[in-house]
Amino acid sequence: MRAILNFEHRCNLKCSWCYVPFVRAKPDFVVTNRVLARLYEHGISKITIGGGDPTLYHEWRDLVANAKMAGLFVHLDTNGIGLRHRESDKAALLSYVDLLGLPIDGPDSSTHGLIRQHPKHFEIVIDRMSWLRGLGVAIKINTIVTKMNFHLLEEMSDLIRALAPSIWSVYEYWPISVGGANREQWDEPSGSLATAIAGLPRYVGKTRIEKNLRHARRLTYPIVAHDGEVYIHSASDIDQLQPLGSIFECGVLERAFASCTEERAEAQSRYTP
Repeated sequence: MRAILNFEHRCNLKCSWCYVPFVRAKPDFVVTNRVLARLYEHGISKITIGGGDPTLYHEWRDLVANAKMAGLFVHLDTNGIGLRHRESDKAALLSYVDLLGLPIDGPDSSTHGLIRQHPKHFEIVIDRMSWLRGLGVAIKINTIVTKMNFHLLEEMSDLIRALAPSIWSVYEYWPISVGGANREQWDEPSGSLATAIAGLPRYVGKTRIEKNLRHARRLTYPIVAHDGEVYIHSASDIDQLQPLGSIFECGVLERAFASCTEERAEAQSRYTP
């Protein structure tokens, strides 16, 4: 079983397609580590720690250490801004992180910068990618496919071939939660996004391509905020999230996992050594 632990206090990017509701107080890591313990006690074997961005907080290193020492497969998603070429980050990544996710949403700085609304972010990610590859960290590049870049996937394939991450995860834009308010800017109602993703091969160079359509991702994992609030994708409306209550309330996790099906095979393989 897998769960997503999201930091939902703030982010250092302002992506208007993002599904994360940044409405929560600053993380109390005593509470967040209790959240992690509750998930472990419930029997999860894999955790994705994302946000927002967990590396905004220096305590992320202790959190991944606790997750790894509990025996979990630790997948850390970050936009890379908070990572630095320093020994403390290097030690945490090498010792406790099994897979690191970084975003690239275009074949060049211009396209990526428009989608991430940060003109220098592409260069930051490429810098972190070079550093991390030199350390031997397993990297998953995440690409959000919108009407701004779906026609550039072939050009992106050339970039991915050169960067050679372990996995290229290509995600169809999902107009869910707060990001759904900007659907006209990002979505392509004709189905072109899904068609472009489906047309990708299984591999580019030695990098496996993981195709993530919104329908396939629905109800395959619960999402837990850093303060313990649990929610899942709505069973009645694909573009909404359904809150279930606090992880510390009796029965909430049971209801969450009962509503979620087994992780799809294509995503399961990212956790296979």
